[in-house]
Order: sequence, then structure tokens, then C-alpha cells
Amino acid sequence: KPYSRNDACCTVSPSELPAVVLVCVMSRISTLNSLEDVVRSRTGTNQSLTSSKAFSPTKSGDDSWKRISAKSFVDQRTSTELNEMFRMSEGRRDPDKLSRFWHEIKDRLLCRHGAMNAAFKALETSCDGGSLGFPEFSNMLQQLHLDLDQRTCRALFATAAGGGRGLPLHELKLMMMKKTIRKMKSVLNGFNQNQERVQAFIHIFIKQLVDADKSSQGRGVDRFQRKLTVAFCREFWNLLMTCSATTDCADPPVERTAFVQAVKGLVGKHFQAYELVFWVRLFDRIDCYGRGFVPMTHFITTLLVLSTETDTYSKVELLFQMFDTDSDGCLTYEQMLVMFRCICMWKPVAEQSTQAARGYDSTFQAELSAQEGQRTYERVLWFLHRSGNAEGGV
Repeated sequence: KPYSRNDACCTVSPSELPAVVLVCVMSRISTLNSLEDVVRSRTGTNQSLTSSKAFSPTKSGDDSWKRISAKSFVDQRTSTELNEMFRMSEGRRDPDKLSRFWHEIKDRLLCRHGAMNAAFKALETSCDGGSLGFPEFSNMLQQLHLDLDQRTCRALFATAAGGGRGLPLHELKLMMMKKTIRKMKSVLNGFNQNQERVQAFIHIFIKQLVDADKSSQGRGVDRFQRKLTVAFCREFWNLLMTCSATTDCADPPVERTAFVQAVKGLVGKHFQAYELVFWVRLFDRIDCYGRGFVPMTHFITTLLVLSTETDTYSKVELLFQMFDTDSDGCLTYEQMLVMFRCICMWKPVAEQSTQAARGYDSTFQAELSAQEGQRTYERVLWFLHRSGNAEGGV
């Protein structure tokens, strides 16, 4: 009703009430005294607002009224912004804007249900057949106080559903949790980087301990040699077979780059970082001609020769499987000759022959090893014929 400044009760005209409420909401006034100051500034009177019989709310009712007004104003502003944002097709194709939209839905579901598990259960009960149709999607937005235009709402649904009639529930969960998952990935990546940094410092410390003196270096090589068990040689053989580029070959060559990558994958599991130098030196020792690759059987045979295990049977069993190139469960005389020559060729590596280690006269050394392998083969063949375990050519 029209008011007078001389009235004992301070009242506000209907035309001025929206302005007062808007000022209260925008200024985030949290007490009744602030509201009185605003009314006094509009009316020019010093009368108390609480003395009015026409406007005397309680404290709890006033707080509830202000919370509802602020929430309604924020919901309306958010809906207006979303409508403007997704009115054009370019906005609906922007990943950042879509991420903001789905994050807003997730926050409102969380406020409504208290937990995401409860929100997902509510969505599962509302959807039919594990997918959300457009009516259910529009109803969900209305319940969350997101009053979008029908055209904008349908366009967003079509974008999320990929042009289909229904939006799968797991896709909806993934879109709502994408921002959270991205944050978790960032945190885990930072944790992994910290772990790698710590491991790098540990490897540097261990390397300095090993290189402290000659005695420590000898113990480091001894620990490396004791790790070359038959079980590890078999595992490493299978690893090199999977990493080999030529899988159709029975004895594929091992390239240097692939070998280094395979050994780096073993750091932290079977070996320390400083032992990578031993692996590279061993590869270079076998690749005496510098061709950049070595036969796989030669490398695994060298590892078995270097192994400190005393179980000869398990070593021979692995050698048998490697040189049985046709996988028929038996060795021909030719395959046996190749196996004994390979063993004798790389035996000087384990015997610490200075001449072999330095690579002096490799051609002459290869000829000596071939002759020794021939003699060993003939002795074994003679024994097999005497014992009656050789049948025909096998």
C-alpha cells in the first residue's frame, strides 16, 4: 500500500520491494539489521523494521527466506548462462563448456542426494533398460533447477547420446566424473614422478657405493653374475622372442636398441640401474664384429655359461629347447654340432680369458673354438652310439 514517512510502521511499496530484495541478494546480506539499513535508505525513516506488525519474521524464517531467494537467483542466472552458452552449435562442440555443464550436474546431484552412490542409484531407478531417454533427461534437469530451453536441452541430449534415442547410464556417469578422473590422473602422475625421482637418487647412491673401490666393483660383478639363474635365462629368452622383429625365424637376431630397451624394463625388478653397464658390455663382447645385432642362441648360451648355478641338467634342458629349431622334441646331428660349437665359442667369456676379452685375433679364436666344439661333438656322438640312445640321424 502507499506509505507515508510519518507512519509509525515502516512499510515498503510493492514497486520498491523487488529492488530491495535484489540488493539484499547481490550484497549477500546475512543479518536482519542490514536489511533494515537498506529499507531505511530507501524510505528515509529511522523506524525499526522489527517494530512493524506487517513485517515481523523470526530469525530462522528470515534466514530460510534469504537462502531460498539466493538459491533461486543463482539457479536462474546459471540457467541463463547455460542457455546462452549452448545456443550455438559451436558451444555444444566445445569440450571445456561441456565439461562445465556435466560438472554442474554432478555438483547438484551431490547436493541433492548427499553422495554420488546415492545419486547413481536414483538414476538407475529412474532410467529404463540401462539408458536415459530425453523425457527422463529433461525431468532430471528440472529437478536440479536447471531450466534450459527445450531446443538447447534436446541438442545437449543428442550430443551426449551420439544421435541415439537413449543415453547409456555408464556414459552419463563417465561424463559427470570426467573432470574428477582427470584430476585424479594428474595427482597420480605427480606421485609417479616423485617416485621415479626418488628411485633415481637411490640408483645414483648405489652406483657410487659400487664404484667406491676395486673390492666393491668385484662384489658388484659377483652379485650380477649370481642373478643369472637358469630360470631368469629362460624368462629373458621368452622376453627377447616377444621383442624380436622377425618372429618367423627360429633363431632371430637381437638388435642392440631392442636389447637395451628390454634390459631397461628389468631395472627395479631383477637388476639395479648400475648393472645396465654390464649388460651393454656383455652384448658388445658377443658382437665382436660391431654389426649391431647378435644371434639369440649365442646370447642366451653366454648367459648360461656365466651362470653360477650347479644344476647342469637344467642348463642342458634349456640349450636343448633353444637349438631344437623345428620344435620336434629331438636334435639332429647337425643341430648338436651347432650347439657344441656355440658353447665352446663363448666359454672363454666365463673363463676370463684376457685374449678373448680384449678381442685379439678373433678369427683365430673362433677357429680354435670351432675345433674344440667338433671334438666335443664327436665324443658325445661316440658315447650315444655306445649307449644305444642314438636312433638313425637323431
